[in-house]
Amino acid sequence: MNARLARLRRPLAALFAAAAAGLALLALRPGPPPSVRVLTAARDLPAGTTLTASDLRRVDLPTAAVPSGVLRSGTGRVLATPVREGEPLTDTRVVGDGLLRGYGTGTVATPVRMADADAVRLLHPGDRIDVLTTPEPPALPEAAPA
Repeated sequence: MNARLARLRRPLAALFAAAAAGLALLALRPGPPPSVRVLTAARDLPAGTTLTASDLRRVDLPTAAVPSGVLRSGTGRVLATPVREGEPLTDTRVVGDGLLRGYGTGTVATPVRMADADAVRLLHPGDRIDVLTTPEPPALPEAAPA
């Protein structure tokens, strides 16, 4: 039995040394980068969708990849624009205060009631409509009595 152990001593020593080196490398490797848990779309969602728990998925993203205005909760919010699967949900994607961020101070979002039912059928949630107005004409000065 001693002769057999003597023959296997070197291969066993090499195997144990390789295992020790592998375990040392595992212990020395860096940890995962810092991440932030964000809400993403679980599937492609059209504009006008009222978000439910089944529409959302939580995903860990590296801190540098997290967009500004990311939502922490989204259930019950209404999408202002379509969202692709896996896309992080931000305040500019849902109806609310962040919807007009970046458009400038002269832009306003307001509901518009359409009087023509046929024209309403042409519109879909998420369509962009430019509403143009004209300023009121200046009041004419009243003529002095003669």
